[in-house]
Amino acid sequence: MANAAVAAVLDWFDALPAYRSVGLMGFSQGEAMVLQMLRHRPTQFAYGVQLGGFVVDDRQTGDKELRALRPPVFWGRGPRDTVIPASAVRRTAVFAGPHTSTTERVYPQLGHDVAGAEVGDFADFVAAQVRRPTSIG
Repeated sequence: MANAAVAAVLDWFDALPAYRSVGLMGFSQGEAMVLQMLRHRPTQFAYGVQLGGFVVDDRQTGDKELRALRPPVFWGRGPRDTVIPASAVRRTAVFAGPHTSTTERVYPQLGHDVAGAEVGDFADFVAAQVRRPTSIG
């Protein structure tokens, strides 16, 4: 299901006008889409913001290239999250480390939500990425 959704989004994306760079952002299952899109097209996206989600448990042809590129990714989450299983969080941590340049933040007060300091932190991350020169895109 995730791969079919990624294919549909990438088809839509391919029809857009040219761009300088593109970052991805998602919450919960949208976070899974962020990582899955990076895995499908490692050179196409400049950075990712993943909030309260997980990596899909599969292998993609772009994983090796993603490991070589290690794009910047902000990963914010709350330890009180009762929606995303701890096993999915562990799987995401194992994947993210070698495949992305991860800025990980855990917000003790958060569950399965986005709020408070996390918003400022990911906004700062995005601002830094926008200012960063990139050859992606």
